[in-house]
Amino acid sequence: MKFFVTGPFRSGTTYLASLLNSQENMACLEDYPWRHFKHEYSSSENFDCHCARVEARFLDLGLAAPDLRKSIDYADTIDRYIKHLKTIFDVEHVGLKVACILLKKF
Repeated sequence: MKFFVTGPFRSGTTYLASLLNSQENMACLEDYPWRHFKHEYSSSENFDCHCARVEARFLDLGLAAPDLRKSIDYADTIDRYIKHLKTIFDVEHVGLKVACILLKKF
């Protein structure tokens, strides 16, 4: 299972993520893979470049990099990313927490 915690800054998203992380077999990470992956790439080189950036983020933390280059489409890329996080943290449920700025129209 994957889940999402979203909300504006200072709304309690970090507290909720901490509560979820205290549960057994669950990890809630402050990450948002969709900002790293586009729905379509203009070339396979651009996709490889994006994959290399994601791999670098993991390697910089001393973690094994996800194998995303074998993805067949956008959904498969995200599924591989989530599956990799489940393996790294040895959990069954992975959540992603994103706090965002809400823009008001005047």
